[in-house]
Amino acid sequence: MKRQPTLSEHVLLAVAIAAFVAWCLLVLVVALGYIGSSAASIWLGRVGLLAGGVPITSGLVYAGVRTWRRAIARPLPAGRGSRWLASQPGWRLAIGCWVLYGAPELGTRLWISASAHRAVATTPHIAGLVSSVIGACLVALLCRALWQRQAANSQPPAA
Repeated sequence: MKRQPTLSEHVLLAVAIAAFVAWCLLVLVVALGYIGSSAASIWLGRVGLLAGGVPITSGLVYAGVRTWRRAIARPLPAGRGSRWLASQPGWRLAIGCWVLYGAPELGTRLWISASAHRAVATTPHIAGLVSSVIGACLVALLCRALWQRQAANSQPPAA
C-alpha cells in the first residue's frame, strides 16, 4: 500500500521545485549571457552551454529523487540518538539546527561589526538572521519528514 505524502513532504516538494526553477533560470542566464567574438560563435557557445546544462540538470534531479527514495525506504537506525531525534517536535529540531549552523556565523558577523564600531543591526545582519532561520526550518522539516517515514518502516506491519 502506497503511503500518502504528508504536508511537510508537500512543502519540501515545493521547495525542490523552486530550487529547480532557480537552477534552470541560472543556466539560461549564463548561456544567454555568453559573449563570443562573432555572431556565429556567440550562438554556438550558447547552444553548447545549454546542451551541457541539460544533462547536468537531469543528473542532479535524478540523483536527488533516487537519494530521497532510497532514504525513505530504509528503517530508522537502531541507535538511541536516532530514536530520540525522531521523537522530537519540529520546532525543537529547527532551533537545534539553527543553533548548530546559523547562530555561530551570525554571532561572528555581529562580533566583527561591533569590534569595527559599526551599527550592530544592519540590513545584511537582518537578512542573514532571516535566511538562517528559514534554512534551519527547512533542514528540520527535511529531517523530520525523513525520520517519520523511516520510523514507519521500522514498525512491524499491522495484521
